[in-house]
Amino acid sequence: MLNLSQLARQSTDIPPGTKLRHLLSPETYIARSVADYKSERDILTPPRFKRTEFLAAGHYALIIFYNIGIDAIVVNNHLERTAAHIHDASGQFVTLWNGPGDIFPTSKEYVQFFDDGDLKSRDFVYRLCVRHSYFAKTSCVVSIEKDKFTTRKTKEATLVDKVSSLFPDLVPEFEPA
Repeated sequence: MLNLSQLARQSTDIPPGTKLRHLLSPETYIARSVADYKSERDILTPPRFKRTEFLAAGHYALIIFYNIGIDAIVVNNHLERTAAHIHDASGQFVTLWNGPGDIFPTSKEYVQFFDDGDLKSRDFVYRLCVRHSYFAKTSCVVSIEKDKFTTRKTKEATLVDKVSSLFPDLVPEFEPA
């Protein structure tokens, strides 16, 4: 897997303020395939400087998949609401899919994607981001992008914008009052 966070830390094109912000963010990886993720998920660990109890970045990583299949899981003629089957030509795995109100939610429940017509029971998506727990060795869907061109760009992006676009939009962490 390609560690985008490490590449960003080593890049000279990214401003120091952005680098500092990414030091506190979870590590972000691009998986070449499902087999690539499965072979490395058990050995993924946070960098030493992120291994603290107080920093959420030390508890999970973000894994990005491109051109990946998502299948519904049906148990006793009922659609499983909290899990999905992820696959490509190299392999498959099951991931959690939490809806709004759950811990680590996506924008919509898995079933709601079907109801809205955004997904079919056996579908491929352009981009899928999952949150991989270092300790539990499990994953949970964070975001999904059905098509490559879901948003229209009005101006040409700089190199910094292109690299920044590879990092998923994170849900803000809870800050006690």
